[in-house]
Amino acid sequence: MIKAVDTYQPSKGTKFATYAARCIQNEILMQLRAQRKSRKDVSLYSPIGTDKEGNEITIGDILFSESDSTEDEVSRRMEINTMRQLLDVLDDRERKVIELRFGLADGREWTQNEVADSLEISRSYVSRLEKRALLKMFHQSHVAKERKQAVRNARLQP
Repeated sequence: MIKAVDTYQPSKGTKFATYAARCIQNEILMQLRAQRKSRKDVSLYSPIGTDKEGNEITIGDILFSESDSTEDEVSRRMEINTMRQLLDVLDDRERKVIELRFGLADGREWTQNEVADSLEISRSYVSRLEKRALLKMFHQSHVAKERKQAVRNARLQP
């Protein structure tokens, strides 16, 4: 949020709430990507079991795709899973607003007006709920990052 306040330029014609929401979303995605880089690499040829005929099944067999977008799809799914975990800090109405606005419910990103109509509330209230929810999620992602760093630091201590 501080980054949004520092970098917001009203002359560009964007509302602050919209700009701040995108800043927060980008920060969350950057955090997720940073976490992904620190994970141990796994080979697509790593065996994960056998099928009914006794043939070995690899991770690559499960993730097989005709396109080059397999890595992007896996990344997107990991980000959605992390986002869903962050949704746990929200109350029901905030969660519903975020799910609809960012396409977590049905894959389609709803407008604030569509969300307002669906939930039978005003568009301005949807905007306030969205902003509050994003702030909660942003805070939670930083708390989780600090906890992980504290655990890493504790492991390094003799």
